[in-house]
Amino acid sequence: MIHMRYMPLSLAIFSLGFWLLLSALTNLGQFGDNFEQFNWAHSAEWGYWKHPPLTTWLLVGFQSIAGVHVGNAYAMSFVCLSLTLYFVWKTAQEVLPNCWAGLCVLLLSTTQMWTWRAQLYNHNVTLVMMVSMCTYLTVHLLKSEMPSLWRWACLGGLAGLSILTKYQAAVPLAGLLILVVFYGFGQGKKIWIGLGVAFLCFVLMLIPHVIWMYQTNFLIFKYATHTISGGPWLDRSINLLSFSVQQLKYVGVMLLTLLLMKATKVWGSNDSSHISVTDKELTHSYPMFMHLMWALLLFPALIFGLLNQAAGVRLQNHWGMQLLLFLPLLLVGRTYQKFARLNIRLMLGVYVFAQVLNLSFYVSTMHPAKPGDVDYPAQTIADYVVQTWREQTACPLTFISGPPFEAGMTSVYSGNYPNVIEKGDLSKSPWVDIQMLKKHGFVDMSHESLDVQDSAKVHRLPEDVIIDFPRLQTLRWINVLPEQACP
Repeated sequence: MIHMRYMPLSLAIFSLGFWLLLSALTNLGQFGDNFEQFNWAHSAEWGYWKHPPLTTWLLVGFQSIAGVHVGNAYAMSFVCLSLTLYFVWKTAQEVLPNCWAGLCVLLLSTTQMWTWRAQLYNHNVTLVMMVSMCTYLTVHLLKSEMPSLWRWACLGGLAGLSILTKYQAAVPLAGLLILVVFYGFGQGKKIWIGLGVAFLCFVLMLIPHVIWMYQTNFLIFKYATHTISGGPWLDRSINLLSFSVQQLKYVGVMLLTLLLMKATKVWGSNDSSHISVTDKELTHSYPMFMHLMWALLLFPALIFGLLNQAAGVRLQNHWGMQLLLFLPLLLVGRTYQKFARLNIRLMLGVYVFAQVLNLSFYVSTMHPAKPGDVDYPAQTIADYVVQTWREQTACPLTFISGPPFEAGMTSVYSGNYPNVIEKGDLSKSPWVDIQMLKKHGFVDMSHESLDVQDSAKVHRLPEDVIIDFPRLQTLRWINVLPEQACP
């Protein structure tokens, strides 16, 4: 039986698994970001044209053990988001009593990243996992009387891996660095030596990736800088407002859960059903808590605001994931300062009720008037493409060239996982060359007209498949057969 101490974390992870299982059983397709990871996971590189490599590395490693399956992205999301919950819980335990730390992870697991969008495996998922690891280790080191240098080395290595998920990780890492420097002035030489070791490991972790960037003429920055719009002040302000509103939408159920807990008096009562905080638990450092909130919430929010208003950066809605990661800790910490008692069973009951409400909202949107990525009939599309290939050749389908979403979808659901050349650009798939395409042949997909003299060679999906999907109505493909007998 699970000890009450671990019940909130266990329930949060169980909830995450439920949302992922629901998605896996009801989705016809998957998000485009999932297919993007599948597209790149054919080869472990030091970087990819759009993002750093760690997220793809994890999928490559998982598929080398478990094989290729359409559910791999769901499995990876479950692992990464579960670890994030665990390390947020451990971080909260460093500055709050255990029962209140449990409330933090329960609230976090009601946000969209752990519910509606849990089925999405992309760089934001691994980003929050790595940031949560770095945060816990940083706080633990600062509170330790004699932290070992190898732990500082681990922190530097984890910080380097965080950058290898997404360059955006530099923002929360900078906040943590400010926190360490602040405490360094009060704790003397031991922190400065540890920080030096961490920085050395951080740099060593990034050297191969920097070399890769140089070798590829910094191709990755072409995507990284696409959000710099340089528009007028009004446009930037509207973008900042839209970004802020979207973040409220992501945490809407969490705020509702807090209101329900307040209304049902989960905290604050003096009766015996509420667990009192012991003297030992009261020794947790409130100053450390507030400094942590400055580093992980207010500092990143300030940076994003300055990037938008001063540099003209167009904020993307998903950038808020790292901002929202420790918002439950702030809300719970402020509540804990006013109330020392917490009714654990009532807290768990309100949480389950809130998740049931969340589920009802989700079910009501499962059949939208405008279908999304997960509504595409992925298996049907892949079957038609593979069928037309097999009608013309007995050679296995090894390569698909075309739009990342449709080509990736076909690859994952085809059964033999052919390589994808995104929009025919070999620089985006450097593990494939033109000689390989000539030798094995490939399917050439496009939403534009294909340069083919014989129109009979152009294939399209049946009308009953594309009727609800305008994007599929323009999808065409031809089979470019191998130049020689099957190898």
